[in-house]
Amino acid sequence: MSCLLAVPAQCQRIAIKTYTTADGLSHNSVHRILRDSRGFIWFATAEGLSRFDGYGFTTYGTAQGLPNPHVYSILETRAGVLWIGTGGGLCRFASRRFDEPSSPIFITYPLIPGARPVVRALAEGRDGTLWIGTSSGLWRSASTGSFENVHSRSEAVAKALRAGSSNKAARTYMLA
Repeated sequence: MSCLLAVPAQCQRIAIKTYTTADGLSHNSVHRILRDSRGFIWFATAEGLSRFDGYGFTTYGTAQGLPNPHVYSILETRAGVLWIGTGGGLCRFASRRFDEPSSPIFITYPLIPGARPVVRALAEGRDGTLWIGTSSGLWRSASTGSFENVHSRSEAVAKALRAGSSNKAARTYMLA
């Protein structure tokens, strides 16, 4: 025996707030949005990185150590490390220690000595490997703490990584 209950549908209006540079966002052109494990919402924009805490924005740019103001990608690893891909290379958010106010907020990682390729895509493999899609190829983190180039034809690889970042099946295939 089956039973069917008629329940009236209830619609609720969801409040949507648009944030712009007038609210503190670093730029109105946003490339990526990430909610981190602490609840902050990060915005990768054409003029820096913005962090929203639910009340206001904290903006990070070249003055705070980003290698380039154009931020294309953000990734938080399972270990809680925040990686940022910019128009001038790869960096990691290090924050500042209260006892060392002059310490850098961002640590830049040179993939190619003397060059800073555009980092357009970031992904983490099941084994914790960091994959980096750049204008100069596909890179991955090595066990030595450095990075190694695994493919030189970059734009096609970067596009594939970007596509895979929004498609779980593609991401799994790419990183398997």
